[in-house]
Amino acid sequence: MTKSKKNVILILGIFGLIFSSYLVFQIIREIKKASLALISQKEKVILLENKIKSLEEINRNYKRD
Repeated sequence: MTKSKKNVILILGIFGLIFSSYLVFQIIREIKKASLALISQKEKVILLENKIKSLEEINRNYKRD
């Protein structure tokens, strides 16, 4: 293989690595965003469940009196 072919292969390999790294970091960033959104939704569900329990307890106490 000539030196120019080796250089072309090396340059293409470097560009391939850079492109692959970019894709991996973009995917990781999207996963982080989705994870934060999921955590936020879970927290909202927990808060709503707690409110429902409180309202049910108030309702039971009100019916007893």
